[in-house]
Amino acid sequence: MEQNELNNKILSIDNIYGGYGGVNILNGISLHVKNSEIVVIIGPNGSGKSTTMKSICGLVDINSGSIIFKGKEISNMRTDKITSFKIGYVPQENNIFSSLSVEENLEMGAYSEKKGKYNLKNSIERIYKIFPPLKDKQKQAAINLSGGQRQMVAIGRALMLDPDLLLLDEPTAGLSPKFTQLIFDKIVEINNLGVSILMVEQNAKEALSFADRAYVLVMGKNRFEDTGENLLNSEEIGKMFLGG
Repeated sequence: MEQNELNNKILSIDNIYGGYGGVNILNGISLHVKNSEIVVIIGPNGSGKSTTMKSICGLVDINSGSIIFKGKEISNMRTDKITSFKIGYVPQENNIFSSLSVEENLEMGAYSEKKGKYNLKNSIERIYKIFPPLKDKQKQAAINLSGGQRQMVAIGRALMLDPDLLLLDEPTAGLSPKFTQLIFDKIVEINNLGVSILMVEQNAKEALSFADRAYVLVMGKNRFEDTGENLLNSEEIGKMFLGG
């Protein structure tokens, strides 16, 4: 049973301490993502949510603990090497090339693939099927898109390498309610295609409503862990983190 549980985890973070310049921001974070799960991380500002995401991508110094992806240790591995393990990452800021067109942004998502082995055209068409509005704007500069459309480009670019795990850091930050719901719907759609998702999200109530599981972080430590539904219905979580 324990071995089956282990084999079902695509990502396992075990008691990591890490940060920048020798200063720990993460103080013993542990979490995991199972195959085909949507897992959400919530918590107050400064709790280590985004730093946890960056630690997976090699952008944070891990001083102790381990990060295992598909059975392989990736702690402190170079970011370009981690990308080759089919992990897609969409940071909260600076996640598109504003001066490039929609299609050029998507092409940049496949920069590491070898020619001849990778069908760029098919991959771009796959993204347009997920985000149909982008096809009509494929030649437009990304800077001229709406905030919601730019986020589609950012997520689409991360999907160009057909990742097994997609990391999303505040994917609805600054978006209108209409685009927020659209992005959430697309996240569920992408997950239904077989992509495991780990997401940091400020719209906690909405995210918990469709998350399989969720973690609450406080000051770089685990505070709560449960199903999305249980955390959403928890009176204690509601008062402390959900504004009600």
